[in-house]
Amino acid sequence: MDLRNLYRITVFQKVVEQGNFTRAADELRLSKSVVSEHVSQLEKELNVRLLNRSTRSISITREGYRLAEAAAEMVHVITNVIEELEQEQRQPSGLIRLTASQNFISAYLAQAVLRFRERFPGIEVEVDANDTITNLLETGYDLAFRVGWLKPSELHAIKI
Repeated sequence: MDLRNLYRITVFQKVVEQGNFTRAADELRLSKSVVSEHVSQLEKELNVRLLNRSTRSISITREGYRLAEAAAEMVHVITNVIEELEQEQRQPSGLIRLTASQNFISAYLAQAVLRFRERFPGIEVEVDANDTITNLLETGYDLAFRVGWLKPSELHAIKI
C-alpha cells in the first residue's frame, strides 16, 4: 500500500466525521479542493467509491462506512500512542541507583526518597544500604552518600 494513502484515509475519515468537505477542510486547514482531491485519489487507488457526492451533500457508501470505521479506530489508537509518548517525554523517567549507610538512610534519606518518588513517579530509586566505600564507576551506582574523608580517587565530593 502506498503510504500516502494513510494520509488520504485520515482526510477521508475527517470528511465523514465532519459531514462535508468544507468543515473537514477547515478542520484540517486545507482547501476544500485539496480535501476533495485526496478523497478522489483514495477512491482511485482502492478502486471503490467511498462517498456519493451531489452539489449539496455527500452520503457514505457501504464500503466507505467500513473504511471510515477502521480509520476512526486507527486515528484514535495512533493519537493515544502519540499522547502517551509525549507525556513520557515530559515526565522524567528511569532508574537512579544510590548507596548510603543504614544510619544515613534512616536519619535523612528515607523521607527524601519518598518525597522524590511522589514528585517524580516515573523515576525508580534503588537504595543499597552498606558502609563499604565503593567506586561508583565500577559498581554502577549513580550516587553515594558517605560520612568521613574520601581517599584520593577520580570521584568528586560535595559537602552537604
